[in-house]
Amino acid sequence: MKYMEYHKRIPDPPHEAAFIQEVNKDLRAEQLQQLWRKYSSLILTITVCLLILIAGSEVWKQWQARKIVAYALRYDESRLLMDSGHTAEGAAMLAALAAEADGGYKVLATLRLAAVFAKREEKGEFAKALAMWRRVAANPVVPRPYREAAAFLTALNGIGIVSDAEIYYLLSPLIAEKSPWRFLALEITAILAIKREDSITAHVILTRLADDLQAPAGIRSRANILRQTLPLFSMGRDKDT
Repeated sequence: MKYMEYHKRIPDPPHEAAFIQEVNKDLRAEQLQQLWRKYSSLILTITVCLLILIAGSEVWKQWQARKIVAYALRYDESRLLMDSGHTAEGAAMLAALAAEADGGYKVLATLRLAAVFAKREEKGEFAKALAMWRRVAANPVVPRPYREAAAFLTALNGIGIVSDAEIYYLLSPLIAEKSPWRFLALEITAILAIKREDSITAHVILTRLADDLQAPAGIRSRANILRQTLPLFSMGRDKDT
């Protein structure tokens, strides 16, 4: 009998585990309530701020998209105006776009406006175009393809105006093996060599271009023609002798 009474006083392990689990559950719930009462205002503030940031980000993205579409429409309109003979109106629209826009359309408008200035015969207009190309080429914020295009245009149109040293500086990264401008850049380099009567350098570059099967056919043909016009008999001799 005593054994049975003692046995009844020993907690049943399954019931004890369930009881402890229930107590822990109640304690956690109470702790969560205490934390909520203490930090509820902070949690709500952070949540509201996150929602505002998310909403603001979406609004900003939509605004940026609308702005880019507006830039594109203005750029296309300026192109249509110039193609239809209204060059002055188109150039004015490009100038406004170059001043107001940002990103790619600012650069595109600047380059196209420079091309318009370069074609004009008025005094100082070509100098404006050259200055615009040089600014784009020297701006590290401008994406690399646009900078390289501006550098090439400066070198191509600046022969006899811009110093040879600056042209070589602009062309040096364009001559790299993987550069899409390398063949055109080499052709300009050969022309500069001819200009300063360096027949040896010109002949080496032109031969390289004429024999390179990867070079465009037009460049290879021009290189071969120019190579034939070089004073071959004076190669290797001092031009002053």
